[in-house]
Amino acid sequence: GNGAPCDHGLKQIEPCNPGLHEQAPASCGDAPQQDCRMDEWGAWSTCSVTCGGGQKTRRRSIETPAQNNGRPCEADEMITAPCGTQKCQSVGCQDCRWDDWSEWSECAKCGGQTYRHRSILKMPNHCGKRCDLHSAKEVSECPNQCDDVVYCSWSEWSPGQCGQRCGNTTTARNRALAPKSTSAEDYLFIGLGETKCAGTQVNQSQCPFTQPCSTCTPIDCQFGSWSPWAEPSCEGLCERNREIESMNNECGAPCNGPLVSTKECLSTPCDVKKDCILSEWSQWSDCTQGTDEGQKYRARQITQKPQRGGKDCQELVLSETIGCDVHGPEICELGDWKEWNACSVSCGMGWHVRAREIAQPARRGGLPCSGDLKELDHCEDVSCHGTGAIDCKLSPWGAWSMCGVDNQRYRDRKIAQPAANQGEACEGGMHETETCALDKVDCSCSDWT
Repeated sequence: GNGAPCDHGLKQIEPCNPGLHEQAPASCGDAPQQDCRMDEWGAWSTCSVTCGGGQKTRRRSIETPAQNNGRPCEADEMITAPCGTQKCQSVGCQDCRWDDWSEWSECAKCGGQTYRHRSILKMPNHCGKRCDLHSAKEVSECPNQCDDVVYCSWSEWSPGQCGQRCGNTTTARNRALAPKSTSAEDYLFIGLGETKCAGTQVNQSQCPFTQPCSTCTPIDCQFGSWSPWAEPSCEGLCERNREIESMNNECGAPCNGPLVSTKECLSTPCDVKKDCILSEWSQWSDCTQGTDEGQKYRARQITQKPQRGGKDCQELVLSETIGCDVHGPEICELGDWKEWNACSVSCGMGWHVRAREIAQPARRGGLPCSGDLKELDHCEDVSCHGTGAIDCKLSPWGAWSMCGVDNQRYRDRKIAQPAANQGEACEGGMHETETCALDKVDCSCSDWT
């Protein structure tokens, strides 16, 4: 329009704390007085319009604030001024204008609808024609292809790339399954409409040898010997096989040949039953515990599975176990008595002790040892004078010990009072032993799984 533009300040500042002629706070101190000073005006902004009258602005800020009762700034920080005051050329009405249509959406195999969109490229002015929003989208019918025949077949192999690399190298190529509308010789199956198929194959092959990567003595791949021909099948074929005995190095020739070979043989009737056949028993294994108390095992394998109603392998034993020690029971044996030790006194009646040990513990239900492991007897060196006779006294037997690895338990007693001055010496065992359990405990197997 032809209204008058603004021409005055948009932002003002005024002093505060302390105001003009007011007492400054004590915290201001005795520093010199400094008046507020404004910075220079900045550049004018771009006009808001190109014609018909608009506004432009510019700004400035406080460069130095007032200090110590100095004069504060009283000025505008931002001002505006008219611009673009020239008259605009008169234009006619401008209608709304659409942009180009987008591509049609993808159709489903079995019909349905497809659609496309467009957007407004330019809006109308005050007198222009508006765009009809119903014209922003179009819908169309899709053709029905559910009854079309598709062939699930392989794509072409991708190209392999060997290049000029040194040494023995390989290259890989791949292909994928996809439905096609035209027939192919190697298709897997035929479907209709939205039939889907998917799959990939990767082929890895040897590249031609160009040159060694370094000085290399060739070592070629070697096949092992062929196995004997197997028994003929009822289809009239015999089979044999071989394995790779040694691989080639980087400059040696790789193996090239079959690992399995077949030939025509005299066939056997296909209705003849073949029973399960087992191999010979293997050698017995070592004992599991490294001693005669462990177990050892042996096994055999199925060399021929049953065919055409032959006897199966379920009732045949494939593994066996036995105890490592196959001898009879061994009784406990005591060792010989050791020498008597020194007499307990230097004069009068004393005592001395001798001992023996178990030389062989009872095994496999043998009789346990019965007897003393220590003996006590009196001894007399030189008569003592001046006191009466004191007889030897034994303490009560101690508690039985826990059972040891030799299946024996022990208890002891001690001399509570040694004999003195020709007193009676102690007589009797000092150390006893007995078997922990007299019942035999045989090896037992768990149930079959």
